[in-house]
Amino acid sequence: MAYKNQVDSHVPKLKSFYTGQGMKCDATNSDEGNGRARDNTTELDKLEAHGYNVGPDCIKTEDGIFESLQKLPSNLLTVFRPSDPDTMLVVKKIRKELNELEILRLIHLIQPQSEHIITLLNSFHGQSSSWVILPKIMNDVEDWLRYDLKRFSPHFSPVCWGLIEGLAYLHKHHMAHKDIKPENLLVDHKFYLKIIDFDIAVHAIHPICTLHN
Repeated sequence: MAYKNQVDSHVPKLKSFYTGQGMKCDATNSDEGNGRARDNTTELDKLEAHGYNVGPDCIKTEDGIFESLQKLPSNLLTVFRPSDPDTMLVVKKIRKELNELEILRLIHLIQPQSEHIITLLNSFHGQSSSWVILPKIMNDVEDWLRYDLKRFSPHFSPVCWGLIEGLAYLHKHHMAHKDIKPENLLVDHKFYLKIIDFDIAVHAIHPICTLHN
């Protein structure tokens, strides 16, 4: 998901550029998100019951406010807690037949946690699906490769090492992601990598098998 800054329009096509034109990353800019959520009032009520309001699709960091270049997929919404309106989060709807909630909960219980795997902040169940609350990170590797390869290139090495360390952590704990691709690798404005999307990931409960078995 690509993000842009409205001020530095002279910089290549990407996203992580300062807005700085009075845009506020708060509930006053959340009309579109609220409209999407109100397509299912029950789900909106569920979010509000757990202390989350639908927010604008932007991110506020110490470097400025970043606005999305693209709409979020239909199973994602930007949300925030009224007690912390400057911190935008992502709520993801997960179909019950998928493994993501189980895997994220399992990863959350492991200590120490990996710095290169998305953090599960909260989860709860709806009528036909589950919801997970995750940190909102601006861009994935596909965005960087497509929109701003020049600025991304000096950071290839640490990003790749982040992927290696994240996968090694999963494998150490007998988990396989099974869907590693550029759009499932988030990279923030400081070029720090996080692995996401554990929809089809698996946990090998009995990881050691003999050749005979």
